[in-house]
Amino acid sequence: MPGGPGTLEEFFEVFSWQFLKIHDKPVALMNVNGYWTKLIEAMEYMSTTEPLKARIPAAAFIVVETPEEPHESVAIGGIKPPIVCTPVA
Repeated sequence: MPGGPGTLEEFFEVFSWQFLKIHDKPVALMNVNGYWTKLIEAMEYMSTTEPLKARIPAAAFIVVETPEEPHESVAIGGIKPPIVCTPVA
């Protein structure tokens, strides 16, 4: 099922690749109808506590609500194109 355990596994795999230096692109999480809000809150909390505080930069992932937003943020911020993980509502 889209948005289930497999989606989480894929998201965290690609997200962790940043820290392993496999890629240096931000990961965009499409938060349709607030589906990922609790996950985002947990990641924000983890980024403020040790030992992850120094390891999760603010630009590590982008939260968007529409498919167009990642591309807009790339155009505005001049960052590399994100890898997008999208649940199907």
